[in-house]
Amino acid sequence: MWYISPLFTQSENGQLVNRQTYRLHESLLQLQIPSTTSFAEPKTQSPLLFGQPRVIEAWQGLLSNGHNHLFLAGMPGLSPMAVVRALLSEFPQAHFGVDRDTSVYFMDRIISRIALIGDENQPGLLFQKSLLIIPVEYILERPAAYWPLKQVLECGGAQLGDNWHELKSQVVILGSAGDYDNLNGFDAGFSDRFSLYAECQPEWDIEDNTQIDSWLTAVNQVCQLTCGRSLSIDAAKMMAQYASRLVEHQHKLSLCWEELAKLFRLASPSDAPLTRQEILELQLRQQNMHNALEKSSHEAILEQTVLVQTEGEAVGQINGLTVVDYCGHSYGEPARITTTVHYGDGEVADVERKSELGGNIHAKGMMILSACLYRLFGRDAPLHLNANIVFEQSYQTIDGDSASLAEYCGLISAIADAPISQELAMTGAVDQFGNVQAIGGINQKIEGFFRVCASRGLTGKQGVILPKANVRQLNLTQEVVDAVANGRFHLYQVTKVEHALELATSIPMADADEDNQYPKDSLYGLVQRRLLQLIGDDDMSLTLWQRVKHRFGLS
Repeated sequence: MWYISPLFTQSENGQLVNRQTYRLHESLLQLQIPSTTSFAEPKTQSPLLFGQPRVIEAWQGLLSNGHNHLFLAGMPGLSPMAVVRALLSEFPQAHFGVDRDTSVYFMDRIISRIALIGDENQPGLLFQKSLLIIPVEYILERPAAYWPLKQVLECGGAQLGDNWHELKSQVVILGSAGDYDNLNGFDAGFSDRFSLYAECQPEWDIEDNTQIDSWLTAVNQVCQLTCGRSLSIDAAKMMAQYASRLVEHQHKLSLCWEELAKLFRLASPSDAPLTRQEILELQLRQQNMHNALEKSSHEAILEQTVLVQTEGEAVGQINGLTVVDYCGHSYGEPARITTTVHYGDGEVADVERKSELGGNIHAKGMMILSACLYRLFGRDAPLHLNANIVFEQSYQTIDGDSASLAEYCGLISAIADAPISQELAMTGAVDQFGNVQAIGGINQKIEGFFRVCASRGLTGKQGVILPKANVRQLNLTQEVVDAVANGRFHLYQVTKVEHALELATSIPMADADEDNQYPKDSLYGLVQRRLLQLIGDDDMSLTLWQRVKHRFGLS
């Protein structure tokens, strides 16, 4: 009697599938911060301007020429109004090109013609020595007020009664990149009048220790400004991992300081620096504020109200992975995807789409899946089968193509009558040539399946199959990393659908010969045999003697 490692699986014909080829090492599952990392020398500059050279350059362009006007695009987690206040503090308005005595006006109400232009008795703000800050929503809520502004900017002034009043103000509009695009569609000449455009950068690239040190210093400043406490170096490193997870990239850190400040606001007052343990507790508190639906969904799976298998094998059934976004909180959970096949005209039916529960991107993924199948098995003749693919117990709209890898594997399993391990879940998009492509929400998806497996008891064989292109997006919780390091949970990276099929079915793959025929004991060989059976021609590829033996049951 001999033992087969969980990194190897044995098919019915005794062949081994080497899982070690695809297995991810625990060092690849999180942002790795060197132990020598420390705080850099603090800067006097506001942390809101850290990593924003484009914004600073555009603002300096505004300062240097009194005829320039600016559109400043913020982003979620970094308010353009807060950035402007930081810029005004960093570059006092006394340096503006218009005049040393320039005033700054923040429009706090819907703009009107009277406020902007005025009348012959009282000229408006545009004709005063001022920097006029206008949130874009005030323009969008009252677009008619934009045209007088446009006219003054074009003409350089306006006639009020008998007097010509020269434009003396500079205008800064605050919005988003989408707002800027909408205004260009609304007015084709908008970018001519607002010649300066600055877009806040959401990420900070970390290619060396110096860049990490600089970010740690900036986040420490944000913490001090938010809650009055500094960060210990270990707590700052913990925040770096959190920031890396926010942007889903191991070589980038988030500059959306407001998202990080939400965590700091939960901290208790103290003179002592925040520790790593306190950051972990704050993250747990923040998560518990929003995860009521997540807990309810998890309980439904554990109580088998929602059926999800994490042990055994099944034909045409596979664990897909989904992400649920709810009230600013996102979490992952497994979804049981089933496939049945029968004789037909070659249609792979998307039940979600037919029931109007599937979105356009999901429908596109299903079409690509069908094309991938026909590329392999329908080159010379149509396929005489129909298939139905279903997200079981799903009662809300499903969109995205991240389940197309799981759906393809379920389809091949159903055709070949080859069981799939229910200890594995998978996620990934596929193209027409069988390449596995990156998807979003990879961390939440892995953690969602791990949570279910851990609650039922880890067997040491459970795991997730994911696209290799997603590896650098991994920033998993320490619990998952420790389970992978101890061999109680596994992550497998794949680049082709055949790799995923090999892992899921434990049946080795093989290449086709010059006649596009696969070895009969390979998975695709089983698919070809079943397709022939559907048209009553399963012995077409056999020799005459093999057909006679098969017909009369001779050995």
